[in-house]
Amino acid sequence: MNTKRCLLCQGETFYTVAKIQKYDLSMCTKCTFLSLYPLPTEEELQRYYTAQYRTQISSAEAVSSTILAAEQARSDRIIPLVRLHASKIKNCLDIGCSTGTLLKNINDGFGKEVECHGLEFNDNYRKYAVSKAHISADEYAYNMPIEQLHFENKISFDFISLVHVLEHMRNPLSALESIWGLLSDDGLFYIEVPNLKTPYGSLKKNYFTIYHLHYFSDKTLRQFLNKCGFEVLETKVQARTSISFLCKKAISQEEFGENDSYKDLVKRLRIYEMVYPFKNTVFVIARYFYRKVFK
Repeated sequence: MNTKRCLLCQGETFYTVAKIQKYDLSMCTKCTFLSLYPLPTEEELQRYYTAQYRTQISSAEAVSSTILAAEQARSDRIIPLVRLHASKIKNCLDIGCSTGTLLKNINDGFGKEVECHGLEFNDNYRKYAVSKAHISADEYAYNMPIEQLHFENKISFDFISLVHVLEHMRNPLSALESIWGLLSDDGLFYIEVPNLKTPYGSLKKNYFTIYHLHYFSDKTLRQFLNKCGFEVLETKVQARTSISFLCKKAISQEEFGENDSYKDLVKRLRIYEMVYPFKNTVFVIARYFYRKVFK
């Protein structure tokens, strides 16, 4: 019989935080990495993201102005951070590029000559990015797991981005290792994920979902990056609930202190779930009176 092991630390002891349909949401008691168990297969995931994901999260399969505005807001906080560490980008790859808005902003910020590649499972969104020329050419638009993306001419990228995608990937370790292999020696890698320590919405209704396979804290994500050969240059809290790292290839591995206590993290989540309904009610009332008075 195969022993269940933590992907990050190889721990074998888990605490069930919640149940989502047929899956356990299991937290490693050694390092606090949280994942669905068992995981859907790669084929199941690709079918889901191709056919269902966009409709489920946005109630629309087509690209909308609301989606474009949200993606523009993300791009607006990423580009200035990248510019602090890079004056020039020759080529780039956005994994989970959606409408290609980030790629458009890279072109706007670093010049139209930047060669933009995009990986996106959803056909409508990938075709939209190509039609708007946010992806530089049809052959630079990909629909496959990052582990399967290989180039005959051994291309490497000056900049790779992975924005709110790693939590959806079946094996974040192999995904990060593949990204390391595609990044040039002096290239930059930007990654952003929801932070388990600062959840949003109701845990049971909004946060713990079937399409989030893994849940990272700032500490577990940093450990994954270190394990895969990345050095963190910048750390940012984004939109209050997400954590982002700007990275490069590491010269040596970083030393870590003790892991978070799984009991403390579980307690934190329980307190959040108890307090959230009250905080949300206060927010809704405050927003109502603000709109009445100032608009």
